[in-house]
Amino acid sequence: MVELSKMKKGSLIVWIVCCCTATLFAQEEKEKKTQLNGYVKQMGIVTFADDLATYDNLVHNRLNFKWRPNNEWTIALEARNRLFNGYKVENIPMYAELLEFNNDYLDLSWTPIDNGNTILHLMLDRAYVKYFKEQLELTIGRQRINWGKTLVWNPNDLFNTYSFFDFDYEEMPGSDAFRASYYWGISSSVDFAIKMADNWEDFVGAANYQFNIKSYDIQILGGYHKRDATVGVGWAGYLGQGGFKGEASYFTPVYKKTQSYEAFLCTVSYDYSFKSSLYLNVSAIYNSAGEANPGLGIVGDALSLGLTPKTLTSYNISTFVQGMYQFHPLVFGGMSLMYQPQDQSTFISPVVTISAKQNLDVDLIGQAFLGESNDKYQPIYHSIFIRGKWSF
Repeated sequence: MVELSKMKKGSLIVWIVCCCTATLFAQEEKEKKTQLNGYVKQMGIVTFADDLATYDNLVHNRLNFKWRPNNEWTIALEARNRLFNGYKVENIPMYAELLEFNNDYLDLSWTPIDNGNTILHLMLDRAYVKYFKEQLELTIGRQRINWGKTLVWNPNDLFNTYSFFDFDYEEMPGSDAFRASYYWGISSSVDFAIKMADNWEDFVGAANYQFNIKSYDIQILGGYHKRDATVGVGWAGYLGQGGFKGEASYFTPVYKKTQSYEAFLCTVSYDYSFKSSLYLNVSAIYNSAGEANPGLGIVGDALSLGLTPKTLTSYNISTFVQGMYQFHPLVFGGMSLMYQPQDQSTFISPVVTISAKQNLDVDLIGQAFLGESNDKYQPIYHSIFIRGKWSF
């Protein structure tokens, strides 16, 4: 049964790649009913930790295929294909299994190569059918249900939480779910979604009511999230000339005999764009279930797998500042800084993006983690990423 399952997954992905390739080289589509785009990225990674420098390499391809037979129906398949080699593949046992954390309920991935030196991992992270007519929208399959309002932390994102540290996954994870949305007015809607699961410990189901008051879009949500009842609120609007956004969610165990716990998370952010093209964002989050000095600190937050809206940060309080600037029509860059005031742990990430030519970008990105180690405040773990991206 295991081999049959692998064969089915492999055949499915090969079929999708063939269909997408055929579409890419086909003549002009009739009435533009089909759409194909994507990218190829090459990224080299140098990491420094414990007086050891290591190198890893990642080739990342994405194919986004959509078919719209008419104005009401959309069928989408999006594949994320990655080729890994280097130090981590050779020295971390079962590294391929770590790539499965974004695979959700259905097993839509395949690892045709895993030989101890190289891993080729193929995955469908979008595979859905959408029906839209007048004010009603129905979607079933692997999709992104984005209820988040802020940039860094999203306690309202109940279905597919993402990590700010994972900058190379712009599309963010999806969920195997059913979603029904009904729209009325300019910015009013009600959203209902349920996520596939085998048991109540993994099940997520919630509703989200969105409306507008003056310059603010507001949402109120509630439902069930993996053993917990949850309620939340989010907003996005303007305070003065800048954007003021926030989210808050409260989780409480449904069953007394459970390993779950109560938690209240609230994040707020303020962003401002200057005429000079300088962009600033200041954010903070409070987590009632966090700690003043968690064991692995900010490095643990960055390396955490299976992230949920309750585990966005292991700290009680985290702060964030980001500045971005257009230095030249072809050069964009800036700096992000995350700071934990309780133990002074710090994350710093500079970035420079160069538009080498149309559809080709080159990025230089750094990630540095600083904190107390061996009774000293010093760099603990830092990496340099050099990435080229060709979009088509």
